[in-house]
Amino acid sequence: MVRTKFLAMLTGTTGVGVYSSIFNLYSLVTAILPIGSLGLNKFISQYFDEDKKEKIFYLLRYFVFVNVPIAIAVTSLIILFSSNISNMLFNNENYELHIKLFSLSIPLFVVNNIIDTYLKGTRKINLYVLFVSLNSIILLAAFVPLVIFWSLHGAIIAFGAGIVFNFFNGIIILKKYQLFPDFKKIEKIDPAILKSIYKIGVASIIMLIFQNLSLLALRSIITDKFGLQNLGIFQSVYSISTNYIGLFFGILGTYTIPKMSTLKNNDDIVLETNNLIRFLLIFFTPLILVFIAFKGIIINLLYSKEFISAESILDYQLLGDFFKIISWSLGIWLVPCLKIKQWVIFDVLYSLSYMGIFLIINTFWDIGIKAVCISYLIININHLVINLLFIRKSLNFKFQKVNLTLLCFSLIFIVALIVSSIGGIELKYIVFSLTFLIWIYINIKNLNLEQIKSFFKK
Repeated sequence: MVRTKFLAMLTGTTGVGVYSSIFNLYSLVTAILPIGSLGLNKFISQYFDEDKKEKIFYLLRYFVFVNVPIAIAVTSLIILFSSNISNMLFNNENYELHIKLFSLSIPLFVVNNIIDTYLKGTRKINLYVLFVSLNSIILLAAFVPLVIFWSLHGAIIAFGAGIVFNFFNGIIILKKYQLFPDFKKIEKIDPAILKSIYKIGVASIIMLIFQNLSLLALRSIITDKFGLQNLGIFQSVYSISTNYIGLFFGILGTYTIPKMSTLKNNDDIVLETNNLIRFLLIFFTPLILVFIAFKGIIINLLYSKEFISAESILDYQLLGDFFKIISWSLGIWLVPCLKIKQWVIFDVLYSLSYMGIFLIINTFWDIGIKAVCISYLIININHLVINLLFIRKSLNFKFQKVNLTLLCFSLIFIVALIVSSIGGIELKYIVFSLTFLIWIYINIKNLNLEQIKSFFKK
């Protein structure tokens, strides 16, 4: 977020819009590569529990040798067609060089992603946090001066330099803590396991292609209809959302998926799902309330006064985030339980419906980029209903009473705070104070402190 603040201050809404579009293209490629990273996470976790290091080493070596050549080929194609890509995204070739610079970091990113997956799969959370924290600090240290001196070019150079540092940082951490794979001591695994990993990998590719293509199309439509300035406004809202929700997906990747991969029966999965929902409600409800109450201050702090119009659409995005967090919590069991077909179908429907709802709203109502965030809210409510119905049918899932109480109060408080904003800033702060205090009381009443501590510790 600090990096985005500097980029917003020095390049304005247009610079943020351009950077976000190119970064979305990069995300599309790196979402595909390395192929099978989510399945790799599952089986590394499983073999780690069974103390089968040789099989983990085999998997790591195999996936590095398979994915790096593919990454080099993809980079070459992006460089070759960079002018066409620039035309597709911005209706001109002015950003051809920016796209080329971004693409050069793809091969090393693939290796970094495998290191990341290895640390998460072995549940070395302290080392994973160290790895991510050092990467962020160094990237920020490079980002600020480079953006000051070279503007948008500097931002992209800093990003590439950060990827290079991440690689060496990962190697040093693995060696220092005696986790570096010994590729001389490997044990081949059952080909059926590789098939399962690729099955998850192909499913991830399909989903992420649809996700990122829908975002690329969305950004292209915003640019065409509302201009690059409004694309920058949308990106500011989207970045606020993705940055704090990144904490949620971090929990899923580093704890929930590896943990659920070791569970053997439905009752344990239902219990773990309820534990996850409870933790997320405790953590994210007050966070969303804070963002709604102080959205103007936050936008000005993270970006600049030029982005203040984002305040009018942020409420819809934040309410959509609430439904998204619950929806994903109810659906994450599909991955470790290898319900791949359902996982893909639900997610592809999500991406297509998101774009479809936006086009319908944008066609019949003239509400500008607000249509994007309203579409996001609607599709996340729909996704939650689908995941809830399926987990109830498959696992006989039921919300624990305490979770249902927290869920109902969370939704009431968030909606009440959004509605109170209409009555002016004084009323909004009064409602925020009341809802926040009541939320604390409800949590103290329904959960003992040891439970809360154990959730945060895990």
